[in-house]
Amino acid sequence: MPRPHHRLNLYLVSKDTDRSPTEEEWELSLQQMVESGAVDERGWAGPRAESLLPGGFQRLRADRPPNRAVFGNRTGGNRVRCPYCVAPLAKTFSRAAEVWRRGGDGAMKCDSCGRSVGLNEVAADPPLAVGRFAVEIRDVNTTELTEEGCTLFQSALGGDFHVIPSRG
Repeated sequence: MPRPHHRLNLYLVSKDTDRSPTEEEWELSLQQMVESGAVDERGWAGPRAESLLPGGFQRLRADRPPNRAVFGNRTGGNRVRCPYCVAPLAKTFSRAAEVWRRGGDGAMKCDSCGRSVGLNEVAADPPLAVGRFAVEIRDVNTTELTEEGCTLFQSALGGDFHVIPSRG
């Protein structure tokens, strides 16, 4: 079983749950970061790592799981609640996520208020996001990206994205 530790990692996950940049798109984004001095060719922090994230980081990499995935803290469970009525949704979320992983739409309905809730709309503690691709940034000091980092990662991920901290 994984154990919590001091290192904080981030997952940057597109808000478009089915968005996954092609290998070429990711390589182009990585090359832009290499040219800026933020990382080297293998994703290790470069001399300008703080241009992406205050305090820098150790390494970044593409996390391209073979199937749709839930990105989040790898230790313990998640408290999942309806964003409208705050009722617990853990079991409903788990079932909807499993259907979504197999190609479904991920739709679910809150058992308490009856409203439709998307997988990325739930109130989760610790935070989570679902998607097909994530940029993993290892060993960070903050969850806040710089303006330059936001712009580069929006380009890499094809639009707005979730920032999900992880300690596992």
